[in-house]
Amino acid sequence: MWANTPNDVWAIGPGVSVFNSIWHYDGFRWTTDSIPRAITPTGIFGFASNDVWIGTAEGAFWNYNGSSWREVVKLTLPEYNRIYIENIWGPAPNNIYAVGFAENTSTNDYKAILLNFNGIKWEFVQIPKIKLSFTNILKQNSSGLFIINAYDLAGTDNNNRLIVYNGTDFNEIYVGNSTTEIYNMNNEIYIYRRQGKSLNIRTIN
Repeated sequence: MWANTPNDVWAIGPGVSVFNSIWHYDGFRWTTDSIPRAITPTGIFGFASNDVWIGTAEGAFWNYNGSSWREVVKLTLPEYNRIYIENIWGPAPNNIYAVGFAENTSTNDYKAILLNFNGIKWEFVQIPKIKLSFTNILKQNSSGLFIINAYDLAGTDNNNRLIVYNGTDFNEIYVGNSTTEIYNMNNEIYIYRRQGKSLNIRTIN
């Protein structure tokens, strides 16, 4: 979900049909435009009522201009036949980041992907090959560091990762099997980690 105001809220996800994967709340009720779209929306983020982005499990980015949704681009990558966008976030309309993974379903090869929108086009950020799926990304204002959630698609015991990215290097600060999420509240990044029945909350220092 993403909200511009309490009266302007979007919710996405795989629907029971291609007609109802994008929903909007206007303060009174939830509605869908019932336009068929052969997409599986997986990440949403926006900046205003006329500037909302969706990433999909098909490697496409869609944008809402205040009146309608349109596909802006569908990305491809050599040697990989699937691009999966997990999440979108950005500090400004001309500086948006998206994360996910690229996969070759024939060879079961995959790697994490990081993308950036510069206000004109979406491009892959050149990063080392990391055999994970990046599932979320935020940036800490005070340090300028990116904090990334990641998941090992191989399903190992320690499949949850938390990574700090400084623009060049990726450093894991957590590897384990506890579900870990990151959130931005009041320009501060918080880490939520479920451990059994308890919930640990801390900030990135």
